Amino acid sequence: MGRGRAGGGIPVGGRRRSREPHRDLRGPPPRRRQLALGGRARLHPHRQAPSQAGHRSGHAVQRGPPPAVPGPPGARPRAERARPAYPARRGHHPAVRSQGARAVVRGAHGLHGLPLRRGLRRGDGRGLRAPPSRRLHRRPDTVHPLRRGRPGLAHLRPDPRGLAAGREPAGPLRRGNVGAQGRRPSSRARRPPLAEPVSTILGTWSAEQTTVGEVETAIARLRRQEERAAVRAAVVTLVVPTFDDHEAAAALDVLRALGDHHPSRAIVLVKDGAGPAGIDAELRVHCIERDTRAVCFENMLLHVRGDTAHHLDSVVEPFTLPDVPVVVWLPHRLLTIDDPLLAAADRLVVDSRAAGGAAALSHLAFLTDRLPVSDATWLRLTPWRRLFGGLFEDTRLRPFLDDVRSIRVASRGIARLLLAGWLTTRLGLDRALVALDTGEHPAVELVGRAAGREGRFTVERTGDQELRAAAEVAGEARIERVADLGDRSTASMLGRALTAIGRDEVYEHALASALDFRR
Repeated sequence: MGRGRAGGGIPVGGRRRSREPHRDLRGPPPRRRQLALGGRARLHPHRQAPSQAGHRSGHAVQRGPPPAVPGPPGARPRAERARPAYPARRGHHPAVRSQGARAVVRGAHGLHGLPLRRGLRRGDGRGLRAPPSRRLHRRPDTVHPLRRGRPGLAHLRPDPRGLAAGREPAGPLRRGNVGAQGRRPSSRARRPPLAEPVSTILGTWSAEQTTVGEVETAIARLRRQEERAAVRAAVVTLVVPTFDDHEAAAALDVLRALGDHHPSRAIVLVKDGAGPAGIDAELRVHCIERDTRAVCFENMLLHVRGDTAHHLDSVVEPFTLPDVPVVVWLPHRLLTIDDPLLAAADRLVVDSRAAGGAAALSHLAFLTDRLPVSDATWLRLTPWRRLFGGLFEDTRLRPFLDDVRSIRVASRGIARLLLAGWLTTRLGLDRALVALDTGEHPAVELVGRAAGREGRFTVERTGDQELRAAAEVAGEARIERVADLGDRSTASMLGRALTAIGRDEVYEHALASALDFRR
């Protein structure tokens, strides 16, 4: 209105400039922003936005206050006074807590106030999880050190030596039935790792001047006495010809020990050519507990007299089971070539050491041509053969078998001949390189050469149940191996023979070569 110079005016629709940046102030909420329409609308990620929350009357619930206006950059809020603690724990003081969920320091009691830490934690947890409670040195697992102590990891074993110059002697032992210490319960008896099967006698039957049909009827009647489900378990029909009551009693003892692990129908025959023809029979039915069933097998003792003793095949044939092999065990004597019992047999089990030794080799060779034969003496040599062959599993020692200079076998009886025959046939050696010795300590020694060096390989018996093998090569360390002879009882050898299938060609070749050493 004056004549003065006109200054800059306020444009139409303009307003006064705000003192604070507009981005730091919160504007009023737009109306009906819950809908997905109009400016500044909030869109729900899935379909439409939820309806506006109301309180009873349907009006919108008042929103909370906006956050505080931040100050200048770099400024920190001033410290606030700690609020009073309300533990609400029935009089206990509040506990100081850290990152974990458990209290680190328990509250003080009485008038001593709240304990404080000397070293305060610096920095934040940085998003790492707090260490588990009751773990030593922040380790995740509780591993106790040796013996007793606080949970933690034992880095090294404690020094067994004490601080003193020597250990103190042990105190005197308490006498009497000491029992459990303190309030601890008494230790229970240890359970065996595997309960041995025990056979029980289901029933017995005996008769004189009987027949084969009456014996079969007695077997069926005794088996019907078992009320539970009984299974007839017979892997073979085992026939044992003997020549007197003493041999028959020894055979029955072996069959009782064998039946727990190899149940079979066993027929022990006592041949008596004198007197009138007839059969005296004794029968026992044994049962073994197997879970909820009983496994039964029969042992028969038949005294065969007169002309019937010359036709044992007709006596045995009615007792054979279908599809079950017939094995004839000869514990003491070998059968003649024309014995009719050989016609009923599928396999022979002999003990060449007890059947006549080296003198019976030729007769045993005839039997092997007719039937498969398992020899208990040969089975007892299995640890010897396995240990001696194991020395040459090392490929560096195998060239010594290509140039064998000498072999010495020290033993007694037929075992020495079988070992010598086995070595000559397996290595393809001349019989002149093998020397037989009757030493007190059984041993096998082989000397060979390879690459200008001499090697000596021995297997000897150093104890009742121990074999020791050694390999000595010039310029190399001595190699030793030890093996156990295992169970060498008659029942164990008979059980292994019953599981054999087919012919043992290695044994037959060794037997044929043993005949050459005998000549």
